[in-house]
Amino acid sequence: MDMKKRFVLAMILCIALCLAFGGAAYASSGGNSLGYVNDAVGLLSLEEQQELETSAAQLAERYGCGVYVIIVDDYTDYTNGSTRDFAKETYINYDLGVGEDKNGILLVLSISDRDYYLLTKGDIANAAFTDYGQEQLTQEFLDDFRYDNWFAGFRDYMSTAGQYLEVAENGTPVDEYSDGGEIDPAVSAGVNILFIVVIPCLISLAVCGIFAAQMKTARRQTGARGYISHGGVDMRVTQDQFLYHTETRQHIPDKSDAPSGGTTVDSQGFSGRGGKF
Repeated sequence: MDMKKRFVLAMILCIALCLAFGGAAYASSGGNSLGYVNDAVGLLSLEEQQELETSAAQLAERYGCGVYVIIVDDYTDYTNGSTRDFAKETYINYDLGVGEDKNGILLVLSISDRDYYLLTKGDIANAAFTDYGQEQLTQEFLDDFRYDNWFAGFRDYMSTAGQYLEVAENGTPVDEYSDGGEIDPAVSAGVNILFIVVIPCLISLAVCGIFAAQMKTARRQTGARGYISHGGVDMRVTQDQFLYHTETRQHIPDKSDAPSGGTTVDSQGFSGRGGKF
């Protein structure tokens, strides 16, 4: 085979590989024209962007939820509305999300005005990223962004999102009134019975046993003198004077005091929060 034929064959193989990898990347991102990580400003190096893209693809495959990043210079170049409007329009127009529910979480950064918006969509995402969870998640990357540590911030965003998806899959999403896990109601009831009923009963039985043992030293007497002490009978008049009383009050919470938690979702199934960094 001459050099010309070898060159042509190499070009064909190269094109075939590019098409194969391009098709795989397109499929992994949910079948849309955007990947998981989209940097229109150039904040990330090619290697950094590829690392984040790989992490996001793994999360989507593992949990069925896309984890997206979109970086623009000025979001107002794309919409007449707010950062939330831009995030929602992008999510819908580019058909982001995984599965029928279009599950995903999208982090939008607008660099010129230092705005961000975190958007979630779908049952899986909205269960994993509660209102409180979104607030906590933003704290993981906002400090990095304030000091222009872009790659560190996006890496923290990806890793923390993965952790939230993991605990939510296990039935214990990060929420305001949870500690990362829920106590089994049966176990809770058993503990209450133990402390409220069983232990007091055991203490009472022990005290009664002690008094019963002491009573065994008594002997029945045939006359009244047997019940009078050697010093005779000392009759006295005693009075109890009431000084004060102690009152204990317990607050009974009404419905307004009850924990709420959960995720606030709009009519289109979106939830989110935004601000400055």
